[in-house]
Order: sequence, then C-alpha cells, then structure tokens
Amino acid sequence: MTAPDPQRSNIAEITLPSGRHPDITMPCRHGRLALIHLSCSLVRAIVLYRDRFDSQGPIARFLTRNAFGVYVLNAPILVAITRSLHFLPASMGPKFALASLGGILASFLIVGFVARRIPGLRAVL
Repeated sequence: MTAPDPQRSNIAEITLPSGRHPDITMPCRHGRLALIHLSCSLVRAIVLYRDRFDSQGPIARFLTRNAFGVYVLNAPILVAITRSLHFLPASMGPKFALASLGGILASFLIVGFVARRIPGLRAVL
C-alpha cells in the first residue's frame, strides 16, 4: 500500500471483492454540496418565517398573554381536575386524555378570564 497522495485526498478509490483496483475513481464531493444546500435551505426558511409570519392572531395573542399565569397556576388546576376524574368509571387512557385536554383548556380560561381580573394577581401575572 502506498502513502495517500495529498492532491487526491478528496477522491475515494473503489476496490472490487477480488482485491483488484479498477481504473475508476469516484469523487466524494457530493457530501459537501449536500451540506451547503441544506445550510442554504435552512437560512431561506428562517428568512421566510421572519418576513412572512411575524404577526399573531387573536388566539395566539391570548395564549401568549396568559402563558406565565398558566405556568404558575397549572398544578392546582390539574390536581383539581384529576381528583374530580377519580370517581369516573373509566380506564386510565380516557382519564389521561380528559385530564390533559381539560387541564390545558381550564388553565387558560381560568387565568385569562378570572385570575387576571383579581387586582393582586393582575400585577404578578
């Protein structure tokens, strides 16, 4: 085996199963091109989303305004919902789905329409 040629470092040689080396060489530059293409595509996507999707609708604005309040008050609301579902004669799967969806909905509604109207909590939330 000879030492690799520094000028041919980006070319891979093909070896047949019989151990012979054919006179065919294959450049390995396609990996670099794919990486450059992927990087350019990601930059294009970031620019597109920055320019086109920079506003919020009313639902997203409501969720954004109340996100910290939901973070703070989610645990007691979820405990109350799961305790109320304890007496429901169903398996764990439907109870989990009800508690998850009900917890998210109840948390945002309670924080958005009740907790933000209380003067002491309004300053914190």
